[in-house]
Amino acid sequence: MRRSGFTLVELMMSLAVLAILAALAVPLIGDTDALRLDAAERLLTSDLEHTQILAITHPEDAYGLVIHENGTGWHIALISDPEIPVLETNSDDPLTLTVGEGRGRPAEGVSLSTNAADNIIAFDSTGGLADFTLETSISLIIGESDSALLIAASTGTISYE
Repeated sequence: MRRSGFTLVELMMSLAVLAILAALAVPLIGDTDALRLDAAERLLTSDLEHTQILAITHPEDAYGLVIHENGTGWHIALISDPEIPVLETNSDDPLTLTVGEGRGRPAEGVSLSTNAADNIIAFDSTGGLADFTLETSISLIIGESDSALLIAASTGTISYE
């Protein structure tokens, strides 16, 4: 015989599941600036690591990540021609990111600046910075929130401040 309606245990379990889902959703409603800053950090870290890999796997060429003058993005380029982004090998798309557009959409509103000469973070064939005398920093700012990525000069290790 089939019964209809919920038992008290089923009702309590349903409420518990809803409470867990609500607890997970509440932080997403909060500080969107912090989420956008985190997205920018992750995207930038990924592209810095990609630049390091290119420099290591192509030791005959020097690669760098170029922060755009207006602070709204970056691209990966050969140091011999820093204005022209290199192309992705599989798709021939330029290795560039504009904050707020395409894959940079989650970081909308974040601006960047760096202490690197000419806004170019250049890597050598070991993955360290080409200028191993200066630890490089990249500042990310949105609204009242800010963050910094530090790149160790000799090792190229990326850390957050």
